[in-house]
Amino acid sequence: MGEKIIEIIGNTPVLNITGLVVQDATNNRTVLAKLENMNPFGTIYDRIAKAIYNDSDVVTLFVEPDSRSNCAEEALKCGVQVVSRIEELSTERESIWIDLKSGEIDIGSCIEELAEEITQQCGGELNTVVIPVETEQEQCIAQYLASALRKNKVNLIGIKIGGKQSDVGGLSIRCVDHGNALETLSKLEKVGVSCSIGSAAAVYAAATKTELVQAEVRGTVVAILTSKFGADSQRKIRPDEIDTIIETTKEKFRSATIEDMQLNFAVSVSTETTLQQAHEIMVINEFSHLPVTNAQRALIGYISYTSVSKYLSLDENHRLSPVSEIMYKFNTNSPQYSLITIDTTLVDLALFFKANRNSVAFVTDDNAKFCLGVVCPSDLVDFIS
Repeated sequence: MGEKIIEIIGNTPVLNITGLVVQDATNNRTVLAKLENMNPFGTIYDRIAKAIYNDSDVVTLFVEPDSRSNCAEEALKCGVQVVSRIEELSTERESIWIDLKSGEIDIGSCIEELAEEITQQCGGELNTVVIPVETEQEQCIAQYLASALRKNKVNLIGIKIGGKQSDVGGLSIRCVDHGNALETLSKLEKVGVSCSIGSAAAVYAAATKTELVQAEVRGTVVAILTSKFGADSQRKIRPDEIDTIIETTKEKFRSATIEDMQLNFAVSVSTETTLQQAHEIMVINEFSHLPVTNAQRALIGYISYTSVSKYLSLDENHRLSPVSEIMYKFNTNSPQYSLITIDTTLVDLALFFKANRNSVAFVTDDNAKFCLGVVCPSDLVDFIS
């Protein structure tokens, strides 16, 4: 038991998912999932944040403006100060710019710790490890991990969705079809495992007797689930901090409105969209909610990723059901309905989240007819911080 969040990063469990994902009776391998998505902030990058936090020479992290890396985000959550490269430092102690390849951050030790965990948890039967490498940072972590596992004669294969197989810096990268990754993601969701679609692709590769992972493998194959599904790991506003956020918004952003947040244009679905189609849209874009519109493209309600996933897990035939079966319908005449527009102040938005317990806000025109954007509590927290 740790007294700080930083103390419970790592030592993530391993789950045997052979019966769930291995369909070929002639496939004798055991498939295990290394649940890095169960780190406190839901990602393998927690380990990098811990390494940064434990480095007494590092107090502040340099990041490029408007392009914070995943590692910087995780370090920020652990209490490490993160500033833009163009901002003045608030400390005289050493500061660094997040770049895994620069060598300024000793990620080797924390990745070796991960490799040691995997080999100890799997015993002497471990043959191959697969890990998603959708981003350059993931590829860098994979290269470190491949080197650490090689000492124990364990192979590591990087997995991407789509594209062509390649080799990057000595790392073998194989590709999985998008449809197979989605199908595997649905299987994992049915047993309560929340992971990114890239992690699901790694599981598919680990379980399938193809050229992805050599057919002669008869031992244990480990798929590393590097992160939660993005919508599941979105920042929630705790009850004890909402008042502080409201006060901060009043002091520093009194005149700011939702328009200042420069939201992306909303992606919506119709009432006739199938739940399978809606699920794919949310997975690909990592949306937690989708607005639902009628034939005139007017906003009439919404669906959530949680409700869609649960409904699909009940019956395979539900995938062809229309969104209208489980959507939440708006009643604009209800006294509980709150009109949120681009002119709504951020103070009022914070008050809305407090009143609605971390709900999601659908930004509309003044007549509440068309959906212009979707705002989650995490969007507000990121903007004011």
